[in-house]
Amino acid sequence: MKFHVASLAISLATSASADDHMTSGQAYEEAGKILNMKRFMYDWLDTDQAAASITCTAASTAFEDACGDKDEDYCNRYECDGGSFCQAANDHESTKTEAACTSRERNPDNPADESTCEWEHRGEKDNDICCNDGNLECARDSDGEEYGEMGMFQWKCCDECLGDSPAAQCDLSASLYEDMKDAGVLEKRDGIISLCSSVGAACYTCENMQPGMEPPRGEEEDGKTPQEQCEQKGVCAYNDDGTPLHINSDPISEWCTGSCTNSINNEVNVDTSQSDCESTGSCIGGNNAHNFPDVTACEANSWCEGGDGYDTNDSSDDCEGTWKANTWSGSVWRSASFTGATWTPVPKDTQATCESQGVGFECKHCTGKMDYMNDANYNTCQEVGTCGVSVEGSGVDCAASFDGSETSCEDQTGCTYTIGTIADTAGVFADKDACEAFGGICQRCSNDDGNRLNLSDCLRNGVCSDDTIHDQTECEDNDNTWTGFTIIDLPDMSKNDCEDVDENWFKKVNFAIETNTWYFGELKGGRGMAGYDEDGTCTDEDVCKDCDSNFPTGDFILSGDPNSLLAKHVIKNFVNDTVFLKDARAGKSFAASKTGTPLYYNSLQNWIVYLSHVAVSASSIDGATTQNLIMAQSGLSLLFKPTNAGSITTQACGDGADQTMCPPGTDLTAADLHLVVIEPTNLDTGDNKIAFSNGKVTVAGGTNDGMIEFTTTGAVKVEGIVNSGTVSFENSQDIFIAGLPNSGNITFKNTKTTFVDVVNEENGMVEIDGGDYAVYGLVNHGNVHIKSGSVHGEVKCNYGTITVDAGVTGSVTVTDDSDCAGTIIGDGAADVASIDTIPEFKVQQGLSFTGVNMTAATLDTPASRAAVKGKIADGLGVTAASVEILSIEDVAVRRMALSRRKLERAATRVDIKYEVTVSDAATEERMKEKMEELKTDDTKLKLIADIVVVEMKANGAVIAFDAEIVAVANDLLEITTAPTTAPSAAPATTAPSAAPANGTAPADGGDGDGDGDGDDDEITIDAAANVVSMSGAVVAMMIATLLVGC
Repeated sequence: MKFHVASLAISLATSASADDHMTSGQAYEEAGKILNMKRFMYDWLDTDQAAASITCTAASTAFEDACGDKDEDYCNRYECDGGSFCQAANDHESTKTEAACTSRERNPDNPADESTCEWEHRGEKDNDICCNDGNLECARDSDGEEYGEMGMFQWKCCDECLGDSPAAQCDLSASLYEDMKDAGVLEKRDGIISLCSSVGAACYTCENMQPGMEPPRGEEEDGKTPQEQCEQKGVCAYNDDGTPLHINSDPISEWCTGSCTNSINNEVNVDTSQSDCESTGSCIGGNNAHNFPDVTACEANSWCEGGDGYDTNDSSDDCEGTWKANTWSGSVWRSASFTGATWTPVPKDTQATCESQGVGFECKHCTGKMDYMNDANYNTCQEVGTCGVSVEGSGVDCAASFDGSETSCEDQTGCTYTIGTIADTAGVFADKDACEAFGGICQRCSNDDGNRLNLSDCLRNGVCSDDTIHDQTECEDNDNTWTGFTIIDLPDMSKNDCEDVDENWFKKVNFAIETNTWYFGELKGGRGMAGYDEDGTCTDEDVCKDCDSNFPTGDFILSGDPNSLLAKHVIKNFVNDTVFLKDARAGKSFAASKTGTPLYYNSLQNWIVYLSHVAVSASSIDGATTQNLIMAQSGLSLLFKPTNAGSITTQACGDGADQTMCPPGTDLTAADLHLVVIEPTNLDTGDNKIAFSNGKVTVAGGTNDGMIEFTTTGAVKVEGIVNSGTVSFENSQDIFIAGLPNSGNITFKNTKTTFVDVVNEENGMVEIDGGDYAVYGLVNHGNVHIKSGSVHGEVKCNYGTITVDAGVTGSVTVTDDSDCAGTIIGDGAADVASIDTIPEFKVQQGLSFTGVNMTAATLDTPASRAAVKGKIADGLGVTAASVEILSIEDVAVRRMALSRRKLERAATRVDIKYEVTVSDAATEERMKEKMEELKTDDTKLKLIADIVVVEMKANGAVIAFDAEIVAVANDLLEITTAPTTAPSAAPATTAPSAAPANGTAPADGGDGDGDGDGDDDEITIDAAANVVSMSGAVVAMMIATLLVGC
């Protein structure tokens, strides 16, 4: 049921007089200005989208021209490998192909070796207009630079424009935003402030992992959950004695079958099967024994011991020694089995405590001497040791030739090798990165030729005294001097600073052994904020526009502090709302406004680019994280289509102890905050809310299922939000509410508020406790309770119950329409309520839409009617409550002229007849002018036609993406029935006649019912019971009251 503010006039003892209120004309004019503001924001976004369309088409065409003949492998590098003969194929284009390579023998000089060369991947080609990170993809310009983000849209349309109908797919007309979004051609970007939460976030340990393995990450990887990753990281052990078999490949579960040991050198191979292992071995004999690859060939030959070692099976050959048969030594297979690790919860509440030192990781180092080529880690520690003297006091210098290996130690007389161990590193470290940075050193190569060399390349290269020679052997063979590069230590550079320089590397001597994992659970909401600190500043000075991980529970603050995320990386110039309000409320286009004040709108542009579709998420589900977005900046702040399941609040800036600073270099204070929120979605997840405690607030459109609190003393304007949750207003003496359908609970306490076209549904509850209220166009199907205060205005229709407590003052006129059969009760009802005729002025118009496959059946649904009604209301500058769709019908198509348009012959046509209801004759004239203008306004007609097509397609109509739709607005039909004297636009200071306190009815006006109005609606006022009752059939109401003044 709906609640329109049309004529409710009730005054409180503490309020100002009725003359202080907005008149109905002023109220409807204000509603139109708020609607203008909403349209201005869409126009701004559509302007960005138009640029996106042009860029998309141009980029796609360039890609098609440059890359249309390329295959998928074009963006990757391949070489032939498998030995010198294979590599020679890379020298010629004719042989540097996969087919030529894989048909080439590795060793043509050895007939026994039948293996062929391999076509090996050597990395990705550099990014260019065709290639994007190894993929043949339209994502970069001719310089290889990634296409930037365009307005609120991410770069998603380029490849879409390469389909069968690129012209159609690239025609991203601004008015088709919703349809384009649904089609996937343009994907709305997540705002930079897009806070994730998670369900089931918790701390876990992966028990019984193979030593040295890292625990799983806290998110899915390769389609596996962290638990599944953990279970594949268990222990591999031999079946015969249970000793561990170390596997370097991940996941261990897929590689743990056993090992193959070569009996000659005891080399252990785990990358083979049992059958392959047992079919291999070594031929033991003379110099050519290795040429016999199997047991038959091996044992069929012999060799001459003591002679030249020549192998032969011809005993007639000369042998100065003794002929001996070759022997075959087969490889040995040992089977192994895998035992999975266990994913076990750890009782830690936050990621920080879960992953802290001593709980989630230990900082370690090797006691052995590390090879200069290796960083310290678990595995390298197992391969190095220490070298000490065998006898104390012997004076042997065992360290002189020791490189960490056992051989280098024990080749020295008097030295003993001891395998290294892993030891604890003393110190307190914030995280594993701090551990690994401790004690390490920054290094670079001594070359000065500008080439980037890593550690191993550095030690293999140098310079020749003859600078035309670059090979060491050639250099020295020609009697030149070769000087090898050396490693230069840079001890004063931190790990982060070191790694910021391409030529440097950081050599670690400490490493972290991790034991715990923080599982982020099932992520909810937008992209996360991993690169940000909890105060909203960017971690390690990074530009945090592309963070993709979960942000932990906490408050995320947007402020004017120059070091904060908002001021440092997003909004460079904070401005007041003066220019924006002047342009947007006047109905100007964004393009014209920006042309007039370009610097002003450039300062605001990043609100549109980065703070559209802000997502703040939380959940009442156990284990979920909670996000709180605090708006602590000042100036005009724009949020377009935010979604909240956590908490969005405002906080006054200033120089107080608990305040963030207002934007420096400006005269903006906390009072200058004006938060403009367009079409928010506030979800109901338990305890989430949006709370405005300071500054000015404008909310236009959207939905509220949760809680919204307005406690600011600044101006509050709310239009069109569909409320099924809880909304409360306190303190402000400048509140304006228009076109609000309410099926939830709304409370007002000590405010000064004007209502226009409010519809209180059957389940809706509105409570007023103190303050001063003016009401126009109210329709009530639910309950309105006025506890105290002053209320003035008109109730257009009361189907429900209005309760007025004693002491309430003011004047309210309730329509005498017999269809509105609600009740007015309470000790104050008889003092303030009167029943009278409320005039309505109505104008009708028809709209025709012609195109292929257009049918009324695919448009005539409640949801589609509401969508079309809203778009018509937007075009006329009135609330949706003022518009009613009267009919939607199929019409036979014929050639005919209407207005200045001509309907072309097409398959089908749908006609929509609608009606606009306004409050007075002056407004009716303005409305007729607007409806006449609609007949020649192609832009507004296209907007309505677009939503018609979107709704039809949503209901199953098959309409081509690029279908031509002809829209026509027909002549007007005025059906006004109003008294000869129009009522005053403002409520009178003195309330209309109400029932006297003694219960005596006023004169009957000649109709015999005693109500003094001369009609026969049988309305009675029972003063004794303080009840006004109205009888009559309840029918669908004619939609609401009205339009905005020009």
